Amino acid sequence: MKHLLNIFLCLLIAHAAMAQTKKQRPVLPADVQIRVALLAAPAEFRDSATVLGYTPEGKLTTLRPGTNDMICLAPNPKQFGVYAYAYPKRLEPFMARGRELTEQGKLRQKDSIRLAEVQSGKLIMPKDATILYGYWGKDEDLVPETGEIKTASAGMWCTFPGQQGRAPACRRNQQSPVCPG
Repeated sequence: MKHLLNIFLCLLIAHAAMAQTKKQRPVLPADVQIRVALLAAPAEFRDSATVLGYTPEGKLTTLRPGTNDMICLAPNPKQFGVYAYAYPKRLEPFMARGRELTEQGKLRQKDSIRLAEVQSGKLIMPKDATILYGYWGKDEDLVPETGEIKTASAGMWCTFPGQQGRAPACRRNQQSPVCPG
């Protein structure tokens, strides 16, 4: 089980170091949050994905219900930088716990806390292969009309029960907002 979680821990530690939570920027309008969040997902999942984002008060909410297995998470207004993620619904307990710990001010400890919770059986990880997609860049590079981020990076992180694998993060190009499989 530890190997299953390691890939997510590596991703989230790296992003936690860059995504500081000291100052809240204005919440993006809902339509912009949706556009940004959807760019984290592969194109074939975007039309029917559930999109989670933030109210003007900064509370997490469902901005758009979906009908497929994909959840797209809009950028957190309490973090510097624009970080959007997409993942299957079965990964939501893990992601929700990370948001909860971050909200409690435990950004640096959240990965070790989640690992301990997975090992104790308190936090259940998916038992099949899982992919977490990411799309990120600087606040000032966001193009609100399209949701695109100039010079954005995108990546996908894969886990398989009993082993781990990672497709390296890469620069976004104009043809595809996520790295090829």
